[in-house]
Amino acid sequence: MHHQREHKALKAYFAFLTGKGASAEVLQQREHILNQLDPYINPIELNGSAYRQAVDTFLSHTEKSSWPINLIVIREYFHFWQSDIKAIAALNQTHGFDIHLSQWQMFTGNLKQIWATLDQETLSTSEIWACKAYTAVLNQKGYDKETAETRVKLAKLLLIKLRSIREPSARDYRNATDAMLVAFEAPALRHLFLLVVREFYYFWAGDPEASQYVKEAV
Repeated sequence: MHHQREHKALKAYFAFLTGKGASAEVLQQREHILNQLDPYINPIELNGSAYRQAVDTFLSHTEKSSWPINLIVIREYFHFWQSDIKAIAALNQTHGFDIHLSQWQMFTGNLKQIWATLDQETLSTSEIWACKAYTAVLNQKGYDKETAETRVKLAKLLLIKLRSIREPSARDYRNATDAMLVAFEAPALRHLFLLVVREFYYFWAGDPEASQYVKEAV
């Protein structure tokens, strides 16, 4: 059991949030979420794969309406749980911590219907360029046509979600991702979606080094 590890992580997380101006109410809301998560992560080893599996189990026992906010907290807390100072500093620099837990409306549409009509969606110039660049890199990395098309369509799902924001930020991108996760019933599909949007972010953001974030096809 690792109670001391979680206690230390929670203390560091709350000290960080307090330093950023979080109120007692904000901390209480996060503490409630992390207290619910604690039984799932307390017995596991300190690694990302075990954490993701524990989170999957935790989510399966919670209402989907709570997923977007829960996932914001779980994602932030992970770096303190791992004592990853570099990741915390990087997120802080890019305003990656959402003190007030901005609520994105969770996905409520029919995924099968939306998926069937995605190819008919009219994309903006910047969206087209991001998708084309991602497709080209997937081809270079050895992905077959069907796999590449599926991954690009998953990225398009997020692009559509982001259209409600005039000038979306990196934090909006993360929160929109969390709001979309309820669309995927199977954990394996959620993980694929998360993998795709992590890769696609750099194309969406126009990073000239975006290709280095895409893994070679297995």
